[in-house]
Parts: sequence; C-alpha cells; structure tokens
Amino acid sequence: MNTCPRCGAEVPPGARYCVMCGYRVESIEPAPAPYGTSTLTGSVLIVTIAAAAIGAGIIAGIIVLVGTLA
Repeated sequence: MNTCPRCGAEVPPGARYCVMCGYRVESIEPAPAPYGTSTLTGSVLIVTIAAAAIGAGIIAGIIVLVGTLA
C-alpha cells in the first residue's frame, strides 16, 4: 500500500485522494508486483492448454490415419 506524501496515511491502490487529509495522490504510482508474480499467468495457462489440445488433436488424427492405412 502507498502512503500520502502530505500526512503519511496509507492510501489504497487506485485512490485519487488521501482519505485522511484530502491530498490529491493520483501521481503516486502503484506498488510494484512482488518478486515472482506475473500478470500473464492466466494467459500462459490458456496458451498451454490450447497447445496441449492442438497437440492431442494432431496425434489423434495421425492415429486414425495410420489405422485406415493398415
């Protein structure tokens, strides 16, 4: 959580004004994400699942093709 530069009160992320003194805090940047966290976790998971599904489909298609040729 950030602090107000005027009074030192804690300012919630995304707040535009300090709730204690009314100081405009829009210029305070949000705290950086903790080490080891990523905002792309959900996207990476979706891509991984999609790639696995495509791979499984390709393998199934090859098995069917080989079965029809035999």
